[in-house]
Amino acid sequence: MYGLMPMDEFVRWITLPALLLLVAGSAKTVPTYANLQRRIRLGAVAGAVGTLAYDVFRIPFALAGQRIFAPIFSYGLLIDGGGMSSPWTDLLGWLFHFSNGVTFGIAYAVVMAGRHWGFGVLWGVLLEAVAFLSPFTDIYGLTGKWGAIGIALAAHVAYGLPLGLMVQRFDRSERFLKKNLVYPTLIVIGVSIIGLTLWHRPWSEPDALERAQDLAAVAGRPVAVVTVDRFEPEWLRVEPGGCILVASESARSFTSDYGPLSEGEQVEWCFPDAGVERVKLDDRPYSGGFVFVHSR
Repeated sequence: MYGLMPMDEFVRWITLPALLLLVAGSAKTVPTYANLQRRIRLGAVAGAVGTLAYDVFRIPFALAGQRIFAPIFSYGLLIDGGGMSSPWTDLLGWLFHFSNGVTFGIAYAVVMAGRHWGFGVLWGVLLEAVAFLSPFTDIYGLTGKWGAIGIALAAHVAYGLPLGLMVQRFDRSERFLKKNLVYPTLIVIGVSIIGLTLWHRPWSEPDALERAQDLAAVAGRPVAVVTVDRFEPEWLRVEPGGCILVASESARSFTSDYGPLSEGEQVEWCFPDAGVERVKLDDRPYSGGFVFVHSR
């Protein structure tokens, strides 16, 4: 977001090593650091529970047509470093999102174990406030969209509440987890990762995505295939001034802000300015797709 490092390099050289260090540092109890290790383990579970609450809170808004989960899918595209999203990049984005929730939970538990649950709510709100004061707001076109910002802040309250309650009742939470789960941290994190993997099924690709990838190999640029009124893949990535190819397989014609798209037509649309561009083909909330425009 700040132009310091590409996200794929950040994940490779910072995120993954840091996660491995957390796992290694909390796997086997060392008496000298036992209390710190307990906080890491409970914080991981509390962060996972908070992340689940955060996402469940937003589901009704997504069903109503708000594209509030869209940034998560873009993270996977940035981590992959390619120009077109896929079930694999979708999984990467959700794993990154989940790891953020878990590690923010660890950070909170390490410092605030036993404190009032209200601090957990403040922690969640602080995280979102920092995000909206960063370039994230401009890149994703959220400036002045107070409804979307309000939903995001409320969702972070939903994240911070279970986190705060579990960490406030630290000993009780730890006893409950150990009583009901043999290895609570391993089970909660493992089940979450398996669930995300089964949801996105990165080993399978829609036929339209395969056709888009074949066209992209020939065109030398990202390609979106439109079968009904949605992009496949949904996310494309170009540098400022770059272009995408949109290939219609729909029985309809469309008019977008970037130009018309007739039945069976292939058109080139170019994007001069950096940022996330929402390309809508009609008035349906989930029509079209997204183009992430930025320098790599």
